[in-house]
This record gives sequence, structure tokens and C-alpha cells, in this order.
Amino acid sequence: MDESDPDSAVPIGPNGERFEFIASLEGHDYLASGATTLLFYHPETRVALLTFDWS
Repeated sequence: MDESDPDSAVPIGPNGERFEFIASLEGHDYLASGATTLLFYHPETRVALLTFDWS
């Protein structure tokens, strides 16, 4: 992750290119508490990345 700007932290692939943000899903919509699920995609390598935000 490039954490130099916390408001726009986006995963970076091994070649230095950023993943594209695709979608997020709030865990609070389904449970009393829960993490936000984040989906990113890198079109060149065709890699989808799922991660979670517990903040």
C-alpha cells in the first residue's frame, strides 16, 4: 500500500502500478459490527484483490 496519502491508499502491484478501486461493501449492513470489504482490480495482470478495513 502507498500510505503517503491515507485518504487515497490504494494497493500497488509488483510493477509499481496502482490497482483500480472497484467496489466496497459495509459489513454493518449485515451484522451488528463488521469490516468493510474492498475490491480492487489490476486490468493488465487481471488480478482481483479483496481486502478488509476494520477501522
